[in-house]
Amino acid sequence: TAVATSTVLASFMAGLALGSYIFGRVADNQKRPLRLYGLLELGIGIFALLLPSLLSSLDNVYVFLFRQFGAIFPLISFIRFLLSFTILLLPATLMGGTLPIISRFIANRWNKLGWSIGRLYFVNTLGGAAGTLLAGFALILLLGVRETTYVAAALNIIIAAVALVID
Repeated sequence: TAVATSTVLASFMAGLALGSYIFGRVADNQKRPLRLYGLLELGIGIFALLLPSLLSSLDNVYVFLFRQFGAIFPLISFIRFLLSFTILLLPATLMGGTLPIISRFIANRWNKLGWSIGRLYFVNTLGGAAGTLLAGFALILLLGVRETTYVAAALNIIIAAVALVID
């Protein structure tokens, strides 16, 4: 629905902004930014594993709220938005922190900072677009929503492991 899409988009964009803000400030003080990047990716992967259960648990909350407040649609809709937004904000915040942290890692290692960060942003954006297309048009159709979530979680955990081993 439009409300569901708006909720996901709002929480995702808010989380990216919040994560970029928080971890952008943290990045400058990191002696081992690749380690922090790996931990962020691990957090995203673990959260992806938990997400189906978290969303399913909201059904009981919605039933309880409906019994308490009846069919007051604006109130129930607002509470549903708030709960869903809150659940999705944490992983989006972790995602928003990855680019500033990995940028700090690259900035410490490469001479041509602007070109390096530009390439990093390009690859990050290209990967996000490719993942969105692959998930939305192939994996969900082939595997289903829950299984696609698990594939995404596994990829994040693998990325985390590689970053932590390299660190």
